[in-house]
Amino acid sequence: MTIAKLIICGVDDNKKDDFSTSQCSWHQLSNCEGFCGQAGGWDISSSTATILGFWASQAHVDEFMKTTHDEIFEHNKQQGTYNNCAVNYYKLMSTTLGVNVDIFHGGLLSITHCSGVSSMDPFTQEQQIMCNPQLSQQLGILSARIWRHITLEDNYMLVTHWVSKQAHEQYLKGQLFTLRSPTSSPDCLETISSSIIELETLWSVAPNKSINWKAQ
Repeated sequence: MTIAKLIICGVDDNKKDDFSTSQCSWHQLSNCEGFCGQAGGWDISSSTATILGFWASQAHVDEFMKTTHDEIFEHNKQQGTYNNCAVNYYKLMSTTLGVNVDIFHGGLLSITHCSGVSSMDPFTQEQQIMCNPQLSQQLGILSARIWRHITLEDNYMLVTHWVSKQAHEQYLKGQLFTLRSPTSSPDCLETISSSIIELETLWSVAPNKSINWKAQ
């Protein structure tokens, strides 16, 4: 079961270059057992850095954190480049669009957090609308996946990958796909929040071998 490690760091404007330099120094990840890739970038509306790391299982993440993580972290001196850091883990529930994984060459991520989901089946069924022909034919859409928080099981993360900021903006103008809001689905979820991340290609780390992503 594929795991996503979501890392969100608050960074002062005058430390963004330092943070970015340190974030470029995680390439040792590619040799770690079970590593499936990592990508990240800046929130378009703030100086917040968002990184998504992908692993074949929670056991592989745990082993990395116990062994290699601190060595890399201390070597690249990243600790002094941010004010705060939040880490959450999610498991892949479904790939609704784009089987192939290609997050390592830039583009844009749209990340939507849905909390207080009272019933998994109605929620996931509603989000399968992402598979509708209009979205799949939308120029610039690369993938769409649904993730569920490891411990907070009523929290979900919907991630779509776009070839560019312009492609995503064009999609929004057309309003071909709209997430269900709390007011339109009061029995399904409580809150929705979202962020748009422009990926930094130099932050990307590809695995040294191909690993299939598996949903629960």
